Amino acid sequence: MNFEQTSLPDGQLFREAFAAGWASYLDRFAAPDLAAEQYIRGPVAMARLIYEHGGEERSVASAACLAGPAVFSAAPEWLGQELSDFSREFKMIGEMEPRDLYGRMDEFSLDARVLLQASAIMLLEQLVTAPEECAQECMKIYTDSLELYSAARGRADMFKLDTRFEIAAMKVTTAVDGHTNIWSKPRHVSPRVHA
Repeated sequence: MNFEQTSLPDGQLFREAFAAGWASYLDRFAAPDLAAEQYIRGPVAMARLIYEHGGEERSVASAACLAGPAVFSAAPEWLGQELSDFSREFKMIGEMEPRDLYGRMDEFSLDARVLLQASAIMLLEQLVTAPEECAQECMKIYTDSLELYSAARGRADMFKLDTRFEIAAMKVTTAVDGHTNIWSKPRHVSPRVHA
């Protein structure tokens, strides 16, 4: 896989993030084709989503996604100050339960907020193909995704992600309704408005 396949702007921040992210996926998967498939479906898809809705101003969040697990590990040498700061902020948020984020989003950067919203959308997208055996875990992920999006969104849809969120949530409920004995039929919930 090469950087051009990400369809993200050519620049040092994105190229360095890609180099670290792609290397981490090659380490995780024995087959390069499988690594590419998973990397495109996860980090690249999230980076594109954020860049599409946040533009250049949210490039740190996009680059963090592209770097994938590498950006949240022990700081690699390539990690510049912006990504290093963002990594620390996001690790702190990651230690909190989604419901504990309500009313605290003003403490965090807009990059963190858009990454949380994109994370919730991507989690919902992945639940559509989840196996039936994961019922209990899937229900928790579904509920946490709704809470996460709602908390990160706040009072306004500043990144224009509500439609993407609604579609992802509807895909999950449609998939659940189409199966028997799969998690206790979650109800579709619109983003709640919180400060």
